[in-house]
Amino acid sequence: MKTIMEIAVEEKLNFNQWLFYWVTFGLFTIGDFFAHFIGCRGAEKLNEKLVKLSCVQHPTDDHIGNKTADKE
Repeated sequence: MKTIMEIAVEEKLNFNQWLFYWVTFGLFTIGDFFAHFIGCRGAEKLNEKLVKLSCVQHPTDDHIGNKTADKE
C-alpha cells in the first residue's frame, strides 16, 4: 500500500528507492525460484554418478549386508 501511495506523490526520491527495492526483490525471487530446480537436479545427478555407481561396483546381499564377493 505504501508503494502505491509513493507513486502518486510528486517527489521522486522515494519512488526511486521503492523502485530499487522491488527490482531487487524481484531478482532475488526469480533467483530463488530457479535455485530450487538446480538443487533438485543436482541431487539427482549426484545420486546417479556416486551412489548408483558405488552400488554397482560393490554389490552386497540385501538381507545380510555382507559382500557377495566374500561368499564366493
